[in-house]
Parts: sequence; C-alpha cells; structure tokens
Amino acid sequence: RVDLGLELRTLCTRYGLPLIVDDDYELAQQINADGVHVGQNDTKIEQVSVAVGHQMFIGYSCNTPEQVERANTMDFVDYIGCGPVFPTKSKPDADTAIGINRLERLNMISERPVVAIGGIDEENMKVVHDTGVAGLAVISLVFDSKDLAATVKKMKKLYK
Repeated sequence: RVDLGLELRTLCTRYGLPLIVDDDYELAQQINADGVHVGQNDTKIEQVSVAVGHQMFIGYSCNTPEQVERANTMDFVDYIGCGPVFPTKSKPDADTAIGINRLERLNMISERPVVAIGGIDEENMKVVHDTGVAGLAVISLVFDSKDLAATVKKMKKLYK
C-alpha cells in the first residue's frame, strides 16, 4: 500500500492533482498525501484532526442536514463529500442515493465546499455541477470513458 501510494504521489505531483487518502491518515502521512477523507463510520474525525493537525486537508462525508450542521462547527473540516448522488456500481456497499434535490440542499447549508460523488457520468455531471457544488469526485466516469481526454476536458469545462 505504501509503495502504491508513493507511485500515486509521484503521478499526482506530476499532473498537479491533490492526492487524498480515504480514512487511513497514517498511510496519508507516510506518503505525504495532500489530504485525508473520513466517512461517518470511519476513524473519528476528531482523532484524524489531532493526528494530522495542519499537515493536510481533511474531508468529511456528510449526507444529512444534521451531519452537515455538525461539520459546520468543526473548523478543521476543509470540505464535505456528499453522495452517492446517484446509484453507483463502484462501491457495492454505498448508501442509498441522495439525489439532486438533497445534494442541492446540503450544499446550501454547508459552510464548507461540497464535493459530489457517486454515479456521476457524462450525462448527469452538468446537473450535478449546477447544484453549486465545488467539485465532482468520479470513478466510473474515468474508468468507463471511451475517450478519456475528451471526458476530462468536458469535466474541466464545467469548472472554468
């Protein structure tokens, strides 16, 4: 895992992309990641904050208004991940899709940038973007693309 992480660190640096590790803040520290993302059922967010300090940014999964309101009180949370927006095949144990309306509502009450994730494809990425979220986190969009350069260009165009 460390070797793979270091390879990813090199690639992300080369292409100017942040490297974010899911839940494992110790691995994130070992590979000098830019950030760590924590889910509601992962390591306690407060524990992650104490462990990484200001060494990297921290993302937090929030899918209900109550979770977002709680995250708003945590000055160490840098962004909020919301989703899955749509059903996704990338994560078999994903929660039920929250849909566009709930995503928009969560984005409106969040005091942090919101990144949407889950089931985002070329057909629906504009409607997700139009909710006002700060960004999109995608897996299938990249891996299922028949023309990755065109897909990435289309995605980047949304956030110019």
